[in-house]
Amino acid sequence: MRSIISLLVTLMLLVACADKPTFEANYDTSRDFGVYQTFAWARDEPMDVFGLLGPTPRTAAKLLDGIRSNLEGKGYTFLESRDGADFLVQFTIGARDGVEVWNVPSSLSGPWWGRGYYGTESLTERYTEGKLAIDIIDRVEALPVWHGFASKRLTPDELNNPDPNVQPVIDEILSTFPPG
Repeated sequence: MRSIISLLVTLMLLVACADKPTFEANYDTSRDFGVYQTFAWARDEPMDVFGLLGPTPRTAAKLLDGIRSNLEGKGYTFLESRDGADFLVQFTIGARDGVEVWNVPSSLSGPWWGRGYYGTESLTERYTEGKLAIDIIDRVEALPVWHGFASKRLTPDELNNPDPNVQPVIDEILSTFPPG
C-alpha cells in the first residue's frame, strides 16, 4: 500500500510539472516603438549560449530564421549592416539540469488505512529546464528597450528533437513586440 501511495504522489507531482512554457516580456515604457522600421543582428554571432546544452547548428539556424521571419512578418526590414538599422536583435538560449526534492508522508502502511504517522520519505525528480530570451536594442542609444523570454522543463523528446518547437516559442515570445 505504501508503494502505491508513493507512486500516486509521484505521478501527481510529475503531471503538475508537465506544463507549457512560461512567457514574459519587459520593455521601456517611455520608448516610441513606432519609429522602428529596420533591424539587424546585434553581433556577427547574435546567439549567446548558457549552460552545458547549446543548440545544434541546425537548431541555431532555425532560431535565426525564425526570429528574422517573425519580425519581417510584422513589417520590419532586415539589414545585413548594423549601421543603418533602427534596432538590433540578439538572443540567448540554453538549458540547465536540476533536481527537485519533495518530502511526502510515509504514514499509510500496514493492513488498514491510516495506521499511524511514521515520518516522511523523499522523492526526487531530475529535469532539464530550457530557456530562450530575445533582446531588442536601440541601435543609436545602444540601450536595451525590450526583453522577452520563455522557460520550460523539457521532456526527453524535446531535448532530442527541439526543432518542431522553435517557431511556436519564438512567435509567442515576440507576440508582445512591439508593445502596445
